[in-house]
Amino acid sequence: MNGFSDSFTLELLKTRDRRAWELLYDELASDLRVFVQRIGATDADDIVSETMLQIVRDVDSFTGALDELRPWAFRIARHRVVDAKRRESRRPIEVALTASNDFATSFDPESGGLDLSKVSDALNALTPEQREVLWLRYAMDFSLDTTAEIMGSTPDAIASMAYRALTRLRHML
Repeated sequence: MNGFSDSFTLELLKTRDRRAWELLYDELASDLRVFVQRIGATDADDIVSETMLQIVRDVDSFTGALDELRPWAFRIARHRVVDAKRRESRRPIEVALTASNDFATSFDPESGGLDLSKVSDALNALTPEQREVLWLRYAMDFSLDTTAEIMGSTPDAIASMAYRALTRLRHML
């Protein structure tokens, strides 16, 4: 994990060392928040909190190495998002009257920049799983194996899904 010193070990987490937990949170929270937002969490902060709480509860049973902790955390976050979506699907949808769906901003076409609204539309046209694969593989820079582990799939299935998603994006853009 990037921000940890050589003195940081899983043992410090398992002994509930406050500084070790602060370092872990600092290392993971922002990436987890962006990830869960990208895969459809409506309240990313709650999901990140639930994820960190699950890590605290289960760290004693974690048997991997320190470099396996990050993918483990992303897998937990993914499961929390799936659980939240299940709960939300059983409730009526609430829409604020002042809500705006116009989140994209466009660059001046003459400047040669990307039209972000077109990119946003293209990404939204992908399946949620395709968006998730692209985010994990290219934004979070996880390997095929790690992405497959996080998503509960095989590396071949992940490679195929990423290929189809990229091909579809190329055609749309």
